[in-house]
Amino acid sequence: MLIAYVNGKAVGCASFKEYSVNTAEIKRVYVDIAFRRLGIAKQLMKKLETTASAKGYGRLILQTREACAEAVALYESIGYRCIDNYEPYVNTPLAVCYEKIL
Repeated sequence: MLIAYVNGKAVGCASFKEYSVNTAEIKRVYVDIAFRRLGIAKQLMKKLETTASAKGYGRLILQTREACAEAVALYESIGYRCIDNYEPYVNTPLAVCYEKIL
C-alpha cells in the first residue's frame, strides 16, 4: 500500500495484491480531487509497477469503469491495454479491465 503526501497531508493512495503466481492486481488507486492533475496518480502507478516487478510479478491487471474517464486515460497513457474482463468481473457489464506486462 502506498500513500502520497503533500505538505504532510495524505492526498492519495494505491495498492496491489497477488492475483496469481505471476500477476498482481492493482487496487484502490485514489487521489483527492483537490490534488488531481498534478501527476500524483502516475507517480503512484509507477511505484506500484516497480515494486510489483521487484517482487517477481511480470503482469499487472486492474478493473475500472468506462465512466471513470480520467482513470481510463491515465492507465492508457502509461501503457495499460484493455483486456477481456477477468474474474470476478466477467459478468460485470460496466467493468473494464486492463493489463500491463512488466
